[in-house]
Amino acid sequence: MPTKPRKPCKEPLCSGLTRTRYCDKHSDLEARDKRVWDTQRGNSVDRGYDWTWGKARAMFMRRNPLCFDCKGIAALVHHIKPISEGGERLDFENMMSLCVPCHGKRHGGGVVESLESGRS
Repeated sequence: MPTKPRKPCKEPLCSGLTRTRYCDKHSDLEARDKRVWDTQRGNSVDRGYDWTWGKARAMFMRRNPLCFDCKGIAALVHHIKPISEGGERLDFENMMSLCVPCHGKRHGGGVVESLESGRS
């Protein structure tokens, strides 16, 4: 499988090249960015993923175990209209089951990297 081309480090004025966001010299800034992002977006309960969501998700996954896009084994429930844009979080009509790679494609690839590294 071909590797991703190297691109400039995200740190301003750095001439380093990387396949991720930051070069080796600035790799510690990735953790800082994640902390800032997590602080801004709130925890999972603040975003609507509470006990009720867990029960609805489990029921939806039992009824829809295959990925909507590729028909592989689904691992995630995706909201068609995001909750942040007014989508109903518990409405089965607003949900689709997806595997991790297909979910990442719908979110621009970033989700795949975070889920495969153990973060969700």
